[in-house]
Amino acid sequence: MQRFVLGQPGKIRFYLEDDEGEPLAVDDATIEVRDLDDLLVAGPHLASTGDSYSVVWQPLRLGLFTATLKGNLSGNPYETSLTVRVVGFRSVRVSALKQMEGLAHLDPADLIRHLDSAEEAMEEALGFRIATTVERLITRVGRDSMKLITGGTEVQGVEAVSRNGSSVDVSTVTLDGDSLELPTVASWGFLTGVTTNSWLAGDYQLDLRVGLPAPDGQIADAVVILTRHYADRASASQVGDRTMKMQSADTEIWFSAGGPDNPFGLPEVDSVVTARRVRPVVPRGARF
Repeated sequence: MQRFVLGQPGKIRFYLEDDEGEPLAVDDATIEVRDLDDLLVAGPHLASTGDSYSVVWQPLRLGLFTATLKGNLSGNPYETSLTVRVVGFRSVRVSALKQMEGLAHLDPADLIRHLDSAEEAMEEALGFRIATTVERLITRVGRDSMKLITGGTEVQGVEAVSRNGSSVDVSTVTLDGDSLELPTVASWGFLTGVTTNSWLAGDYQLDLRVGLPAPDGQIADAVVILTRHYADRASASQVGDRTMKMQSADTEIWFSAGGPDNPFGLPEVDSVVTARRVRPVVPRGARF
């Protein structure tokens, strides 16, 4: 998934290949961006061509968006989409990565692609967002208590709430530590997430600002190592992702293997994941 920083221009890129790995030639390609409500927020703009089809986009809101490329392929209409995430900051600045050993030689587009992969992979392993963003939670609330996990970090704010398709006044929703609740509702307290206990029955949609409020040094160091790892793997095409050992006449090299307690097979990264990852506790009677 491609990541963008709020307010900073960046390129949405589509790398299009056929089943043989050959580039696809899409004529009159345009790219547009829509939000989770399918509202157009950018474009359609004519795509620049080269090693990818791209347009420059400067996001003005946090959250997930869908970028769609449309055009003609061999005389037939062609369309493909990808998801992009807008965050408040990068774990580590791209300009800093460009100065680091093992990364300075990379094309900027490749460097950003490896950084995107590293940050997304770290979030998946840790169980929470490592940068501020907006998450949408959709749930049906009945008479029973309801617990929603918001990603392991404190809810920073409420962007929007709706019930049965109608907007709810955000001022009626309060934050209490790492839980979201109505003013008269008791929080789970020790748990991380959104508590909906005795809310009016209905289908709720909540847009919540979540994630770490500022870059974390420990996580940033791990992201750098992981970015370099992805770059090395991409440049060493003779080394497969699942290669365990390489051997020559007088040298034998073993690669670390990932597992439940070492998801990346990289000790410096895995130690951060083990120490920081979130394993939410679910109370009795809670539903998801």
